[in-house]
Amino acid sequence: MKIDIQPLVSEDEFARAQEIRANRKNEWISSRAQESRFESTGIIYCGRCGKRMYSRRDTRPGKHDEYLCKSRFPSGVGCGSPRIWRDRLDFMVRSFVSEYFTKRAAVMSLLASLNSTPRLRPVMAKIEKGNAEIARLETEKKRLLSLSVRGLFDDSQIEAESRRIDSEIQRWTVFLRQAERQRETLSVSNAKSVAGLLASVFAEFEFLSLKDRKKLLRQFIARVYVCDGAIVKLALRVPSSNTNLGIRTGKDSWPPPA
Repeated sequence: MKIDIQPLVSEDEFARAQEIRANRKNEWISSRAQESRFESTGIIYCGRCGKRMYSRRDTRPGKHDEYLCKSRFPSGVGCGSPRIWRDRLDFMVRSFVSEYFTKRAAVMSLLASLNSTPRLRPVMAKIEKGNAEIARLETEKKRLLSLSVRGLFDDSQIEAESRRIDSEIQRWTVFLRQAERQRETLSVSNAKSVAGLLASVFAEFEFLSLKDRKKLLRQFIARVYVCDGAIVKLALRVPSSNTNLGIRTGKDSWPPPA
């Protein structure tokens, strides 16, 4: 319905403005749907203070996308760690992966630090504790059955106590299995198998798309600590030698070799 008022713009100008708005909206949606250019985001941590490093885009001429420590957000003074350009840091991570993760011998040198006795000792303590608790609960369950036969407790009490013991056994069984997987990860023989698996998985890393490289990095690398533009420490998600590589089974950390 037309109103008898002098329009501010013509119908053609209005239609053109609507077309421009629609195009801009489509461009915004398309840019939001694109894969982020930051290949290492989510796994980069500050080597000075240990906080996560955030990514920040800057499309202005002469400016660079960059990673910077969380201590600088939103307007913090920071821990002293400098900003790092995105292209430099992502290239450094890719180069590190290509150098150390595509060769079995290089991966073995990384995993070698997992085989020290101090790292294995607390895991063995967990296994010992898990076995002891399960044995205690099994003994307790046998005593409960003996008491029920003698009629010292009614059926409802026996049933409730039996459920509690079964629940405790199940919880300690899960605890024990996790500790045993950690022990397997730390063993020398397992390290050799894992080194071969990781080397074969990362063999095609350089030829993957950005999306696939990011997915692979996050599957096997939990954290990369960066200080003064260099990688100083890693935290890896190490798979078991007989486990599907799509399943994360454990992790440990160590500085990279010199």
